[in-house]
Amino acid sequence: MLAVLIADSLWFTVGRLYGRQFLNSLVRFSLSIDSTLRTARTWFERFGVPLLGTTQIDVRVFVLWDLIGATAWASAWILGGAALQAQIGRLFDLVGANGTTVVDVLVLALRWLRSIPMDPARAVRQ
Repeated sequence: MLAVLIADSLWFTVGRLYGRQFLNSLVRFSLSIDSTLRTARTWFERFGVPLLGTTQIDVRVFVLWDLIGATAWASAWILGGAALQAQIGRLFDLVGANGTTVVDVLVLALRWLRSIPMDPARAVRQ
């Protein structure tokens, strides 16, 4: 969790120092306010933490919410692993008994997920 807090704080600081200049450069190249807002929204969704530094949010508030988020994220993975410990062990045994590795299974799962077409309604929102 410490690594997450350090990384997010560094990105927040970069956004605080250079984010306004970046957003101002987006406005200079835009012909309309709608396209500027759309572009800024896209960049914020992609690079949220650095651009959050451009807002008036207090650093202490950012660190508090970042700590809460990092704790929730780590807790979900730890609790999920603890709850599914027996099933994960059985999966490893099954995979090993069939001559493959867990990495092989993960690669196949990733290929399968990438082959699923994106929801058209979701594509329109982006």
